[in-house]
Amino acid sequence: RDNAREAQQRFPGTCECATIHSKAWHAIGKQYERVGSPRPREVMEAFKLATSFLAVYVLDTLNAFLHSADPEIDWKHVRTSPETPERQRHRVRSVARKLWDRMQDREEASIPMSHDGYLKLWALQKPVIDQYDVIFLDEAQDTNPVTLEIVLEQVTRKSAGLVLVGDTHQSIYSWRDAVDAMDQTTAKATFRFPLTESFRFGQGIADDATVLLNELKGDSV
Repeated sequence: RDNAREAQQRFPGTCECATIHSKAWHAIGKQYERVGSPRPREVMEAFKLATSFLAVYVLDTLNAFLHSADPEIDWKHVRTSPETPERQRHRVRSVARKLWDRMQDREEASIPMSHDGYLKLWALQKPVIDQYDVIFLDEAQDTNPVTLEIVLEQVTRKSAGLVLVGDTHQSIYSWRDAVDAMDQTTAKATFRFPLTESFRFGQGIADDATVLLNELKGDSV
């Protein structure tokens, strides 16, 4: 959000700078009275789970689904330890589905709707963002599949053009199921433009970094 505010000061008035969550908030999130991340204790009490470990597994499973482009919670989203018995894995998936249903209920006060939750709901509605000529997706190397699905949908509908801005070598959010949008087959670029100058360092450091990336990571740019 801070980056979006700073960008708005730098970009011309014909541009709007916003996080994807802010777009989803105005479309859906503000309809919920209680918004925030559900806590393991809340999940334990709501679904009478025996241990906090199960509650954490349920929340991890739900978050894996929310970050994905999938329409429903399935086995590939289940996050448990390798030693977890199959019976408990079934339990985790079942409770994660019930938790998601309860989060969507605006009359439910015991479980809040998470920020990733209302983003997922917005994505499931297949929103049309047709008020822009071009959409710039910044930090594209750390894009959640659900976010990528939203912006690619606009290209499919020809609602807007798409520019992906990022650095593959700076991907740091894989722990949140992020993917490199620039490396996805569905997001292959028509044109690619390498960074030619950076305000963060001088040409000497840039030359040395380029050699390392070329030799160690096979980067041809």
